[in-house]
Amino acid sequence: MTNATAMYRALEEQVRRFEILHRKFGEFFEAVLCLEDRKNFGVSIKLGNHLDKNYFTVDFLDKSLVFRFSSALNETNSPVGVVTCLEPNPDEEQRPLSVRSFSFSNTGKVSGIDKPDDFEDPLDIGDTISAVFIVSHCIYLALRKGMHQ
Repeated sequence: MTNATAMYRALEEQVRRFEILHRKFGEFFEAVLCLEDRKNFGVSIKLGNHLDKNYFTVDFLDKSLVFRFSSALNETNSPVGVVTCLEPNPDEEQRPLSVRSFSFSNTGKVSGIDKPDDFEDPLDIGDTISAVFIVSHCIYLALRKGMHQ
């Protein structure tokens, strides 16, 4: 970016949108709480609320995942939320392993994860069906990754 005024405007917009994006991340967490319901995974899954520190945890069987929120500007300088799913690295605790990252707009539209063929609507961060799919997809990827080491 070669124009300082444009850069300042983009940063001001990021400040204005941060709360909206962070609130959407909170909706994501609230939507996945249903996974603790016995009809889903029951006692096999536990969720931890650390939204005040920009993350939540998901423990599924022997896997522990962290879903971390951050904000960014996309290629058109629009504010987006970024969620990175991390798995602890037993060899280097300070360097967790990335399972998957995706972004979402202030309206909740998800980018970076393909919508499954059996979903009619686009993925939305605050929608229960989308949120459950995203978290389940990340758990699945972490379980599969264990076979490719």
